[in-house]
Amino acid sequence: GKIGILMLFISITLSTFSQEHISIAKRFFSLFKPNIDTTYIANGPHNFSIKPYAKTEQGITSFLYSDTIENAQNYSFKITDIPTLLLGLELSYKGFSFGYDVNSKILSGKRKDKGYDFNCNYYGQNFGTDFFFSTKNQVEIKNDNDKKIYDKTIDCFSTSRFQASIYYILRNQIFSMPAAFTQSMIQKKSAGSIIFGINATNTLILLNTSKIPTGLDSILVANTMFKHFRQTALGISCGYGRNIVRNHFVFHFSVQPYLPIYMEKKIKLTNGEKLQSDMWDLNVGIKSRGAINWFYKHHAINFNTVIDANVANQVHLNATDAFVRFYLSYKYVF
Repeated sequence: GKIGILMLFISITLSTFSQEHISIAKRFFSLFKPNIDTTYIANGPHNFSIKPYAKTEQGITSFLYSDTIENAQNYSFKITDIPTLLLGLELSYKGFSFGYDVNSKILSGKRKDKGYDFNCNYYGQNFGTDFFFSTKNQVEIKNDNDKKIYDKTIDCFSTSRFQASIYYILRNQIFSMPAAFTQSMIQKKSAGSIIFGINATNTLILLNTSKIPTGLDSILVANTMFKHFRQTALGISCGYGRNIVRNHFVFHFSVQPYLPIYMEKKIKLTNGEKLQSDMWDLNVGIKSRGAINWFYKHHAINFNTVIDANVANQVHLNATDAFVRFYLSYKYVF
């Protein structure tokens, strides 16, 4: 009687509850395997790829500080990584890839730059992530007129940069990021889409006082350089990307301006001053990608570039940080 009715009610409730959870789970996992319009894109015929590549990159950090005292001195300088040729290897499985590269001078035994780079990314049809880390210790110091303060390349500064991003493709049924960067998908017809994203960056520049060459110490103090610079930023972005298809070529461009929802800069100067701020009057950034790909059967040749830059401005402080990467690669897929 009553027990039977109660058991029936419980079973119906549990059945409804489980069906709702199954439905929610299906909708969640469908985000990672969207329906595609095969008129525009198709799944790639291969899963694995190996890609030797050559790369050059440059980071630029500039800094302008005005004292709060009237008619006080302005401090302005720029630290620039020395562009070098890097050689690397990247392995990919479907949309996942990992790459590592070193300075090409290591092959000749003349390597002075002790830095290294690695990247790890996943280019999915609707979601994707990109992680990149780089260290350098060969830099130039310039003033705001782009003239060298010290006429030699120095290694007393070390720079490290970490960048991470997540993207979501709105029109993922017809536009494919993997087609432009990993070839795990094929773009059959030209298409574009709005792209939403989250970007995180961390830049650290340190001065090793024990490595300052003779004659540079007084120059650093006279020009009031920083001996410790750290910038951490987290931002949300919205932009546009497009793939243009011509025969076996795919041309890609995407631009994603972003507004940091969190930014902190910590700066120590050679004159002993310490500056720190997480409140900025102006704070904007941009992440952009470009690529040219030729793909035929098992072979692909790629040229691509990634630019990440941001500018932050206060009443008495302006800081700009930019990093540019260029890649040229050959890929064999199987």
